[in-house]
Amino acid sequence: FLDGFSPDRNPQLWKPELFALLAEHSTSESTVATYSSAGHVRRNLGNAGLPVKRAKGWAKKRHMLSSPRETSKPDRFRSSAKTLGEIQKAVVLGSGLAGSTVAHALAGRGWQVKIMDPASGFGAGASGIPQLALRLRLFNEANAAAQIYLQAYLFTYRWLVRLASEGKFFWHRKQIRQSATAMNKRKPLSPEKLARIYGNKLFQTERNGSLCFPFGGWIDPIELCRALCSSPKITHMFNTPNPSFEAQEHGWRVQSSQGNQTEWADALIIASPQALERLPILNEAKLEFTTGISTAVRTCDELKKKDHIFTGLRTLFPARGNSHLVSATYQRVRAGESDAKAANQENIIALRQMLQSDLKAPLDVLTHYERERANTYDRLPLIGQFQKSSVSYNATNPIYISSAHGSTGLATCPFAAEIIAAEICGDPLPVTEEQRLLLDPSRYYQRAQKKNRQTSSESKKT
Repeated sequence: FLDGFSPDRNPQLWKPELFALLAEHSTSESTVATYSSAGHVRRNLGNAGLPVKRAKGWAKKRHMLSSPRETSKPDRFRSSAKTLGEIQKAVVLGSGLAGSTVAHALAGRGWQVKIMDPASGFGAGASGIPQLALRLRLFNEANAAAQIYLQAYLFTYRWLVRLASEGKFFWHRKQIRQSATAMNKRKPLSPEKLARIYGNKLFQTERNGSLCFPFGGWIDPIELCRALCSSPKITHMFNTPNPSFEAQEHGWRVQSSQGNQTEWADALIIASPQALERLPILNEAKLEFTTGISTAVRTCDELKKKDHIFTGLRTLFPARGNSHLVSATYQRVRAGESDAKAANQENIIALRQMLQSDLKAPLDVLTHYERERANTYDRLPLIGQFQKSSVSYNATNPIYISSAHGSTGLATCPFAAEIIAAEICGDPLPVTEEQRLLLDPSRYYQRAQKKNRQTSSESKKT
């Protein structure tokens, strides 16, 4: 029985380390109860192998947490309450940047990770274009969302530099010049507000209103995904569409759609918006899908002079071999429904408008890349454990989500992976509670539940 006053007033008695010691000294017949119903207490107890559920409180308490520990486990399954030295397993659905970064972060903490994806290799989704830029999403206000994107950008920049220095992959450090045409026209950025929030180290404002980011660069996302998943602790199963998963007493049973392979996992991570879309119980966010077409054009003398990343109506990348990548049109259609020929012409027209008199030569289209990406209504990604009062998805068999990263996925995916790995392993999270709630995959479900309660209450009054 935990009675250490509230976690806010006495945080020392509510730490994951204490819960781990309690689990270590518990038996299969031990029970847990506490007057606290705080979400982080419930999550940390579950992560330590002491699953609890919110119940009606005792006496004047509205809620409490309690649960007997399970006394039996299915055969062949590894419990989430591990003995010292026992290896834990995770299954990641999705082999793009979101899935590969989570797999890498968990493998670095000693986990065995299996990646499943319907594609034949890495980067079939939004991570499948040959060049991807590290971007900083800017805000006019120093709010929690602005802090999240700044932390993600700086974390990922240092992370990429470190991995490149270890010879894992190649990081192409290049300046990024963002023209005024790349700014949000509905909510224009104010140079004065930007200076107050970000200072003058991250970027400089030029006379024409463009922003110059000295700590920018680009990567080959497929090369990065392969490098991240080269650890012997990470295995992958491609050509696996629509795997099914079933909650067990502790963790998950995941089966390929062909039924020829079954995985047992302590943690399940969904890192594919398409996989998330197939699960209405998890997709309260109602993901918005757009399809983008990036065009590879043959290089010419005028384009060769552009040795930086230039962002305006489109993004122009430095030459790679004999081509430049122009990225990208975005239409609210699903993959396969867009007009590639028209999109290529749109990209070329936009590029000419960006460069104005600098581009006179005709441009030859070499190839194009059609990729689908997802966004949420509030334009914030879904990161962390899905919290829902359901028998199927609770602390005993948690689901974690990293999805809907939008156009800044290179910045947010590695940071999201660190958040999820820390949450799974019971480490301190690299975000504040306010930031965690902004990213919480359950936020749409919780808002819907709150609205339903309010509607129900109003109906009773009338």
